[in-house]
Amino acid sequence: MAPEPDHSPELHPSDVADRRFSIVRRGYDPDEVQRFLGRVAERLRLLEVELQQQGVRAELLERRSASAAEAAYTRISRHLTDVLRAADQAAASIRAEAEREARAAMTASAPPARAPSPVRDAAVEPQGEPDDLGFDLDLSSLDLFEGAGPTR
Repeated sequence: MAPEPDHSPELHPSDVADRRFSIVRRGYDPDEVQRFLGRVAERLRLLEVELQQQGVRAELLERRSASAAEAAYTRISRHLTDVLRAADQAAASIRAEAEREARAAMTASAPPARAPSPVRDAAVEPQGEPDDLGFDLDLSSLDLFEGAGPTR
């Protein structure tokens, strides 16, 4: 009686190499079939080894890729930090320079300091109206004449 054929989904090299067929009156040379099955089994074994090696290599490459990506993110982060720090320093320098220029412009455009003169201020400021500082000046009680100092 002939051996039952194996219909399992997995095929191992030993399954191929150890497979025996029933001998019938007409058919193939059993030695030739066994030699061929031996070669097929060896090739199957080599392919399985190669598949395992490729799996290990793929895992290694994935780890390297993740490591390289992490290193790239770290470099980019450091570079971005350096750029932002330089921008902050440049902004502070520009701000300080602008403040110096503003002070210099204010000093250059300010009128010369003078002592307040009641005669001049009375002539300039309308009576009963607030001056620039918000004080209500009432100079009507002063005996002033235009162009003359106070009388004695």
